[in-house]
This record gives sequence, structure tokens and C-alpha cells, in this order.
Amino acid sequence: MEISKHFRYVISRTFDLVAEYQHEMITPEHILLVVLRDNNDSELLKAAGVNLPLAIEYTEEYLKTYIPEIQDKNSDPVASVGFRNILARAINNVQACGKKILTTGAVLVSMLDEVENGCSIFLYNAGINRLKLMDLVSHSLPEEDTVPAEENDLFSLTTDMEDRTFDSLGDENFRDSYFTKSENFPDESGKSIFENFVTDMVEEAKAGKYDPLLGREKELNRTLEILGRRTKNNPLHVGEPGVGKTAIACGLANLIAQGKIPPALNGISLYKIDMATLVAGSKYRGDFEERLLAIIRELSKKPFPVLYIDEMQTIVKAGSGDSDSMDASSILKPVLAEGKIRCIGSITYQDYSKFIEKDRALQRRFQKIDVSEPSREDTIKILTGLKKRYEDFHKVIYPQESIEYAVDLSGKYIRDQFWPDKAIDVIDEAGATLKTHEKDRNGDSGTIRVSKELISEIVAKIARVPKEQVSTSEKDALLRIEKELPSVVIGQPEAVRKVLYSIKRSRAGFRNPEKTISNFLFVGPTGVGKTLLAKTLSQLMGIPLVRFDMSEYQEKHTVSRLIGAPPGYVGSENGGLLTDAIRRQPYCVLLLDEVEKAHSDIYNVLLQVMDYASLTDSQGRKADFRNVILIMTSNAGANEIGKNLIGFGAGKVSDSALKAAVERIFPPEFRNRLDAVVPFTALSRESIGLIVQREIKKISLVFESKNKKLKVSSECFDLITDMCFNGEFGARDVERIIEESIVTPLIDSILYGESQGESLCRAFVKDGKISTEMLPCKTLESVKLN
Repeated sequence: MEISKHFRYVISRTFDLVAEYQHEMITPEHILLVVLRDNNDSELLKAAGVNLPLAIEYTEEYLKTYIPEIQDKNSDPVASVGFRNILARAINNVQACGKKILTTGAVLVSMLDEVENGCSIFLYNAGINRLKLMDLVSHSLPEEDTVPAEENDLFSLTTDMEDRTFDSLGDENFRDSYFTKSENFPDESGKSIFENFVTDMVEEAKAGKYDPLLGREKELNRTLEILGRRTKNNPLHVGEPGVGKTAIACGLANLIAQGKIPPALNGISLYKIDMATLVAGSKYRGDFEERLLAIIRELSKKPFPVLYIDEMQTIVKAGSGDSDSMDASSILKPVLAEGKIRCIGSITYQDYSKFIEKDRALQRRFQKIDVSEPSREDTIKILTGLKKRYEDFHKVIYPQESIEYAVDLSGKYIRDQFWPDKAIDVIDEAGATLKTHEKDRNGDSGTIRVSKELISEIVAKIARVPKEQVSTSEKDALLRIEKELPSVVIGQPEAVRKVLYSIKRSRAGFRNPEKTISNFLFVGPTGVGKTLLAKTLSQLMGIPLVRFDMSEYQEKHTVSRLIGAPPGYVGSENGGLLTDAIRRQPYCVLLLDEVEKAHSDIYNVLLQVMDYASLTDSQGRKADFRNVILIMTSNAGANEIGKNLIGFGAGKVSDSALKAAVERIFPPEFRNRLDAVVPFTALSRESIGLIVQREIKKISLVFESKNKKLKVSSECFDLITDMCFNGEFGARDVERIIEESIVTPLIDSILYGESQGESLCRAFVKDGKISTEMLPCKTLESVKLN
């Protein structure tokens, strides 16, 4: 760091001034008086709006009145703390700007940033504009003649002198005449620190900015009782997001504005502070603390001040950055202990545990008030009281049945939010949707009614579930599923029947609403339709299929992948694959394929899913499974199912063998929570034939898109059916055999053959094997498929 030649001259003249006045300490006001008397610097200050005669008068009066004279004529004056702070801040500012020269202008800016010194008071009272001064300083020409810092006696002066405080700032007369103005210095917008960062909630309540408080009389009365206490009179509202914590503070402001406060609390005032705004723009160390202390001093002048801080966790570490320096909570704790200022805070349970409980001193300053989620009746009462404001805003009408419907559907389908917030979101968005997309509004303003159908659409949109799921037309969807599912899942009528009736029971309301829609374990050999049934069910219901291959979770440590790694382990901040998937798709078919291959600890994780329809990940976040159809597949007992058993009790033997296999693999507590163990039998030849016919039709459509006509002979059809029926892979062989025996032999002719026009592709049996050929065909309409 280098010092400009002119500033060296200013410091030299400052020493002369101290000697002239015979003062025992060097203060920033000495530097200011030298600058005010200097021709060049005085022009700079004058351009920044300073009334020079007035500023000189203030500074001279202060130096003559409040700075003591030196008693020992043989001793040297010492640098005050304020003098050192001004220079230190100026050096930091210069370095932060990427410059290397300390100038007089930088010191003047530093004087304005130091609130507790006379320089800033005198300059602001004399009319200085801080932004104008900074602009003049930053655009002024650099002073070329500089002196290295180590060659200047200024720095040795400020480091070698003993540490003495600027006692004159504590003088009562000085505070009465000057210092009380510093806390209300206007900034460039003409507002004081208090006006910039603090909002009078009572004035906003009088202006009608707050909604009425409904259904929270108990919490409001508790808040008033705590505010009337002698000690620990600081209420802290703790609850889940959206339950109405902030609304209680707004309700208190309405109560004060209406003059309905108990006599013991007469004269109470309520102010709101935004910690994020308070921290924003505090570039240099000490800026945040100065702002907060100025606000506290201003509040202390009020007769009965109450400070409201929303998101209470923001005061912890606020203003300290990443260091261990003092934060907002450290400043507030002694103020709250004195009782001159009361404080109301609001915070969620999670943040209360994370931030407040860890600071026992801060926790003792507050009285905790639990704000629970309101009941259905209270939520309806709240929305009924608020609907007039939303009707006036959106120019619509909310019938009472639509209000109740919004509460019921939001409670059923929007599981990651809380009443009344989620119900208010529904009616608000319904009004906005109607107002935005309503084309024909020939009637008078406010005559458009919000229907239950619109409420259903909004809930489906917010909850990310099919519209049919929340609408009254679900009966038609169930009938369609009952009709189409057996035609897709061939040869498993008993399995299809069990799944359909389980879903019907749930939709009819005979299922515990706090559990999943259904819990199934599909067991049977491979290739019989277990996975196909789950996929088809999701498609027909119009909901996503979330599939996990459980063979990937054979080791004990892989369980953490589903719910997240424990705290302290790598990846603990990422959450779990299963819990995150359900949070993204709360209404889905969850397919856990080949669940018997997973580690046994997976079964313990699934117990609470089947029993309570919830799963908590490593970060404490809950995933809601109440709108999930849980399907697990397994090959347990596959060897016993469909065996050609001898005797009249063949079927019973097969069922008992299947039951024994399931009991051997899955623990009792797991089996007890299943709705049904659904056996899938080996497919009959007739069922295989239907599947072959369906797959050939699919292939035929692909041939038609290539301008080809596929004809499969009946003998070829029977041969493919026999090959699949006698195989060990069931229906999985159908697609593979068709591709290998029909598609693959024809693929070269289709791609590179001479006949690129309309052609006939034939598949037939020759010498007990499937053969194919492609022939030109001009009259394809005459060709008939077998």
C-alpha cells in the first residue's frame, strides 16, 4: 500500500493542528478540519453538497469542547480508536477496489461509513451526498506522487501508540446535540436506516394490507400473554410451513390497529425487520452491525416496541459470513435479556431444531408456541372468512360447496403441504385460471362462479395426479380398466380379478385412507405376465410407472441408496432414490421387480411403506405413499406352479408348495402387511397362441409402414406357438422367436432388395422349419391373412 503525496501533507498538517490545540489525542475530526480548510479538498466536498462554513463550525466547536488538552507537556498525543478505525477502513476499501494508493478522498468516504464518530455527523448535517462524493473520488485523477507505506511515519504512529478509547463520544451533552441524529442519517434515497429496513406493521394493518386472522384465537391470546410477562416475554411461533405462523403476527397488527389490545399492553407498537435486506449491501466488516445497532437504538426510544422477525433462523450467522465473528443473534440476546425490546419470531420445526435449540442462550430468551395444522372445520372457517377478498380480487364467486371441496381435495391429494395454505392456493389459482382463460364474460363483474370441476382440475395440476383421479368421472375409468386389462394380460384371469377388486375397494372408500392403495406380491415363473400387468395397469389408469430392479440391491449397504446415506457419509445430501421418486410422482404404480433378490434389510424398509404409507429419508423428509399402488414381483415357487402333478389334489399341492416357498423367503411381518399374494400360473397353449397372434399383428403394422404385406400361414402360426409353449421362458420367447424366424430373414430384402414397391412377405413351414420369402405384389387387396 502506498500513500499519496497530498494525503501525507494532510497528515502532517493534522499533527500541526493537534499541537496548536495542545490536544492529548489525534482524532478523525482533526483530519476533517484540515481537509475543510484545504482549498483543493474543500472544493471536492463542496461539489458533493457540503455547506463548508457550517461543517467547519461544527468541527471547530466539537474539537474545542470535547477533546481534552494534554496534561504532560513532555508527552506525545496518542491516536484514538476512531482515528485508527477510519484509516483501517479506508485501507480496506482501497484494497477491495483493486487500487494501491491511499488518498484523501478514500479517507473521506471512510469517515461517512463510520457511524459512531463526529465526522459523519458533521458532514451529513452539512448536506453531503455520499453517492456524489464516491463518484467524485472514483473518477478523480490518481495522484502520481506517492510514498511507500513503510517509509511513512503514519503507520508506525497508529500501531505503536497505546490503545485508548474515544471517551468524548460517551459525553451525554454531545449525544444530545449530535449523536442522536446519526442513527437517522438519510441515505441517497432520503430515508434513514430505520426507515429503510424496518416496516411499521400497525400502519400497514391500518392500510388494510393484512388479511383477517381466523381460527387462531388460542395462539393469538397466548402471544398476548407472553408479551405481558415481566421476563422471557418473547413469543416464538413454531410450526410447519403454511399453517399460519406469519398470519398470527399480522393478526396482532390488526388487533393493535383496531385498538382491541388489553389495557396491560397499551402503547404497544409492532415492527417487522427483514434480515436478508439488512445484510444485503453490507460490503465491509461492521456495516451490518452498525445497521442493526442503529435500528435497536431507534426502537429503544419507543414506549412499548415489539420487533417481528419472520424466518427466525436468519438471525443465526446473519452478518458473520463464514467466519466465527458476531452475528445478529449475538447482538439481540443481551437486548432481549434487558427487556427493553420484545421480539416475536416464527420458524419451522426443522429449522428450530437445527438453529435455535443448538443455541441454548438464544432459546432461553423465547417462549415457544406450537402452531399446529388446523382441522378441516377450522380450514373451512378460514377460507370462508377470506373468500370475500379473493372474490373482489379475481371478480369471481366462490360457492360454499366449492370452498369445502377445495379443502377436502387438497387434504387428500396435496400431501407435501399443510392446511390452510394448500387450500388457499387451490382457490386462488382457480380464481386466477377462471379470470385468465374465461373468454365470454358477458355478465356483470363478479358473476362467474368457481365450479367443483375447476377445483378438481387445479388440484390435479398441483398434485400431479390424473384429472380422472380427483374428478367424479372415475367410475368410467374403472369400467374401462376392467374391460381392457384382461385382453392385454392374457391367461391370468385370477390375478387380474384380485388386482381389480383391490383397486375397487380402495376407490369405494373401504380402504384405510392412511395406507397405500394396494400392496401386492406377484409370484410365478418368468414370462407369465407379472411385469406386464403392472405396466398395463399404469397405462390404463394414466399414471406413471416407477420401476426398481431389486437385483441391484443385493448387498446390505445398498439399502441406503433407496432412502439416502446417513449424515456424515458421502452422498448424504442427495436423498434416496425411492423417496425422491415418490415425492416427484406421488400417484404412481411402484414396481419392485424381483424383490426376493434384494437384501433382507429391504423388507424392513418396506414395512412402514405398507403399514403407514410413508418413508423418511436420511434428511428427515417424508415421502407420502398414500396414492401409490405397490406391486412386488418374485419368482418364489416358480418351479412348483404349473407342474404336471398326479392325483385329485394336484391344485392344492401346487398352492401349498407356492405358500411354502413364499414363507421361506419372506418374513412373517412382511407377508402380514400384503393385501394379497397373487399367483401367476404357467400359460396354457391357448394363451400362448393368443399372445403369438397379438405379436404378429404388431409386426404386420410395421411391415405395412414399409409398404409390405405380411402373410403368416396357419402352419407357421402353430409352429411358433408350440416352440413358445414348450420353452422355459414363457411369453418372453414369443417376440424373440418371431424376430429370429420371420423378421431377420426378410430384413435384407426389405432394406436392399430390388423390389422397393409394394411387396408380399410370406412366412410358411417347409421341412418342419419356418421359411420366408418376399414377392412383388400388384394386387395386395386380394391377399388374405390366415
